[in-house]
Amino acid sequence: MKSFVGLSVIFISLANGFNTDLDNYLFGSVSAVSRENMISISLPSPFLS
Repeated sequence: MKSFVGLSVIFISLANGFNTDLDNYLFGSVSAVSRENMISISLPSPFLS
């Protein structure tokens, strides 16, 4: 299992244009979040940490 993860990291790093698409898919894009969603996420965050 660990070897497959290592190989996938190598193959993803070799693909030039795929890295940014993968990052946006895995972690989300800040520009895709609406203002209302950003406010509703940021208001309770100090109380949850």
